[in-house]
Amino acid sequence: MAWVDPQSPTSVYLARPGAKYQVELYDPSPKKALKVALSPQLRPVAGSHAQHADGHAKIRIDTLEAIDSSLPRRQLRFVLAWAELHQAELEENWHLARQGGTIKPIEPLR
Repeated sequence: MAWVDPQSPTSVYLARPGAKYQVELYDPSPKKALKVALSPQLRPVAGSHAQHADGHAKIRIDTLEAIDSSLPRRQLRFVLAWAELHQAELEENWHLARQGGTIKPIEPLR
């Protein structure tokens, strides 16, 4: 099943039958995001979300790049530095979540 929020058409949310997780697919082009989401060749990429009073960021865990961000530059740099320090823990939690396991707490950004 795929769902698009009209408020944020660049993200498509997917849920597969029997899966214990939901996937968010982002592309700057809403049409391309939906096309890719419906493609049988879609492969998940480990990612993480960061929330802040001034915005949010979506970060690829493997490359530590911001996929999408509305954070001010300074806050984004802090988030990316934190992600680099905790990359192994983020990857482990990604795999646990994909398998339906319980994710482990990670020390927050201070």
